[in-house]
Amino acid sequence: MASNIIAKADFTFGAALAVHELNLSTGSGARAISGIHRHFGISSSELPGTEGSFAEYSDLQPGIYQVNVWLESQERSAGSRDVLYAFNQADVVEITDTTPLIGQNTGGLYETAPAITEVVEVPYGELSIILVNDSTTTGTTIAHVTELQRIGDLPYPVPIVYSNQPDNFIGSAGYNEPYGWANTGTGDRAASTLNSFLGFSDPVIQQGAQDAEGWLIPTNGSLIQYNVVPGVYRIIWELISSESEPTRDGFFIWNGSELSVGGRRSLCTNQVTTTRFSSGRITTELSVFGPLAFIAVDTETTSGTTEIRIHRLEKIGEITGMIIFPAHYQLLSHPLNLATTALNSYRHSELNLTNTQTLPQPEPYLLESWEQWWWPGYNWRWHHMNPDGQDDSTLNQEMQDFSFPTAWNNSEFKTEFLTLASDAGLKTLAIFNYTPTPALFSNSTDEFLAFQVIRGLYRLAGVIGEQNNINPSPILDQLIPTANAGLTQFFSEIVANNPASIAAIAHVFTRMSQGYLPPVFLDSVNYTELYQRWTQSWGLD
Repeated sequence: MASNIIAKADFTFGAALAVHELNLSTGSGARAISGIHRHFGISSSELPGTEGSFAEYSDLQPGIYQVNVWLESQERSAGSRDVLYAFNQADVVEITDTTPLIGQNTGGLYETAPAITEVVEVPYGELSIILVNDSTTTGTTIAHVTELQRIGDLPYPVPIVYSNQPDNFIGSAGYNEPYGWANTGTGDRAASTLNSFLGFSDPVIQQGAQDAEGWLIPTNGSLIQYNVVPGVYRIIWELISSESEPTRDGFFIWNGSELSVGGRRSLCTNQVTTTRFSSGRITTELSVFGPLAFIAVDTETTSGTTEIRIHRLEKIGEITGMIIFPAHYQLLSHPLNLATTALNSYRHSELNLTNTQTLPQPEPYLLESWEQWWWPGYNWRWHHMNPDGQDDSTLNQEMQDFSFPTAWNNSEFKTEFLTLASDAGLKTLAIFNYTPTPALFSNSTDEFLAFQVIRGLYRLAGVIGEQNNINPSPILDQLIPTANAGLTQFFSEIVANNPASIAAIAHVFTRMSQGYLPPVFLDSVNYTELYQRWTQSWGLD
């Protein structure tokens, strides 16, 4: 049952008292608006006024809240008003003001405005109620807030809020509660140094990025980085600048996949001092595929300082309809196809073995037979040439942040991986002449055996790829025969111990095709080896 919590303020500031109701005043005890701005990390464009008071409520259950209030005020002149706001850590919302009292004069010291009821969203568990003088400090207003209670759920999922204290930074950057920051002032670094800090082998930062205003090419700057999981994020940020030329300076966003212009000095139109200008708090929503970086950059000259401030960082959803690590995704089938093609060719062409399941006609037992599964990764990795023949460094950029757990957080990538692994696993059983009807159930032991099949394929792809253009002679004579012998013994021992296990392994692969990722794949040793073998399959240059 909802309860009225108006008397349970966690913090008050200025002329504020919460007992049976919340009383806020713009009279004696009210504080300068600058102190309120500092407390909340907001600007005068978001909360105008000269002075005021507030009460803060914390640890609230996210939801829709009802606020009941009435005002009594000495403000009656046109052009002068006092305003009651609610701030939910994202938006400043006007609840009511003294406008209805303009021109009234009943002879008393105060005029009274009728009680009103408003509803506000509380997505982050915090709500502040703020009363301010909008333009003058003459005349006192008292807000009588009689009720604050939760009346319903939010019409959208509750956001996951990350700390805005950076996990990493370089240059003139850090954390100044309540925001993370990076600027182009003393201590900033060359663009090439920022590039190396993010682990890029190509000059990603130095090349800059383009938006509607053209290219933003940096000379130097600073950055802050947040280690977040992939998803859709809402970022509330602010740009502060003393750069005199509006066309210079700005900041980049690296979303784990690409570099983009986050904002420019030209957004800073609100003058906060004689030399500094602010963009005000701006909200950006974007898909994030790995560690997230904000990079304040200088261009052309080093006069003036531009600073990016991150006020809030929150995950608001999962990435849908978009593929994380698109270069890796494009190469996802290659190691499995390389390994199964090589095994199938060897067993049929060299050993004259057959299988009981219809499979594509085996390729001749030649290196060229599976080269189509090798050269795309090799060219992309070492020569920055994608499978379409275009100059492309995406694969190398993705390698800085790639991990299977991160990729599996993306539904499209996970689905494709599981489909390919399931198909390759069942195909391997058929290549070795096992075609069981999948069992009705399987356990963790069966899942580990299924993983070993997939690991065996990645291992074979890795050693073939590594030798292919360095010393290919052992591939046909040693590497593939050794892998075949190892898998033959592996399956033989399984059948000897429990013939039903083959059908159980087939059940695991069937479940994987339906979207099930066995926990054994999430073991750090296991997924790390899979990725090492995958990159190994791209060869050496």
